[in-house]
Amino acid sequence: MSRLPTVGGDDNTWGNILNDFLEVEHNADGTLKNVARPSDISSKADDSSVVHLAGSETITGAKNFTGGITKSGTSLITRIQDAADYNGTPADQQVLAYDNASSMFKPTVNGYQTALFSRAGTLLVVTGSGVYPVTANGTIRSIRAAVGTASTGASIICDVNKNGTTIFTTQANRPTIAANSTSTSGAATPDITSVSAGDILSVDIDQVGSTTPGSDLTIVISIKET
Repeated sequence: MSRLPTVGGDDNTWGNILNDFLEVEHNADGTLKNVARPSDISSKADDSSVVHLAGSETITGAKNFTGGITKSGTSLITRIQDAADYNGTPADQQVLAYDNASSMFKPTVNGYQTALFSRAGTLLVVTGSGVYPVTANGTIRSIRAAVGTASTGASIICDVNKNGTTIFTTQANRPTIAANSTSTSGAATPDITSVSAGDILSVDIDQVGSTTPGSDLTIVISIKET
């Protein structure tokens, strides 16, 4: 057992005793033993089998959860989707929701509906052009319009109705394609955005170009299902 030299004792041997004591935690060059250095990190065993029973942990950096995440043997998350897996389709986004019946987190898919209206040929002022039956409750997120041939002399103005009533209480916000343009400058903002399964959407063409009416209209309405 190493020890420190005894004050007033250990004559002629105190140096050896002190060296023996220091060598327990020091290398010959004075550096400490058993301290992880950058060169040692790769040789350290991982803690993949360690069970953390208390407290919380913050995960930083990229982690690969190939084995899933479990609680008492019950899978909570079987796969974590990363940016490389996401292909840009909104319906592919998964949200975990806790299911009381099974005591598990289960993925729920929040999808989108797209109501597409098109009218080929030269445009005319018309009411109720085409209908779209809403298939699930949701919220209208954007409305955009485009034409194949731009109007001249005046803008093309459209309206969208839910069950026969405009969703643009503020009529100035109706989807508008400026004269000499082929698409709306941005997404139109309706005053009424909530829709339910069974609602009927329709489109009016309220105004066309005064010199050239414009032609081949398409309107796209994006609905986020709830």
